[in-house]
Amino acid sequence: MAEVKVDRVLVQGTVTFTVRCNDLMGMVTPEQAADEDFMKDWFEDKAFKIIDSADVEVEYDNEVPVLISEETAQKHTDQVISDDDWIEIRLEHQANEESA
Repeated sequence: MAEVKVDRVLVQGTVTFTVRCNDLMGMVTPEQAADEDFMKDWFEDKAFKIIDSADVEVEYDNEVPVLISEETAQKHTDQVISDDDWIEIRLEHQANEESA
């Protein structure tokens, strides 16, 4: 029985978040201010919260239709993939195109 092939689209984009230094201001106790580990965690936590309201710019750069196995599609659909995954998917697509 032949393996099921499905259509998917490889997409690539860029998202840029801008958080201004002045956005990261607050007030803590003197003991907290003296605790470097606490302050790093505090600023990181506040920065992540600010990202939700940050200026965001999205660029949609690339769109590559591919014909791949159902297994590969289930593994990668709706996931961020690595460069190696991208290459493997393209190679699988090329092999499927050649055998069609």
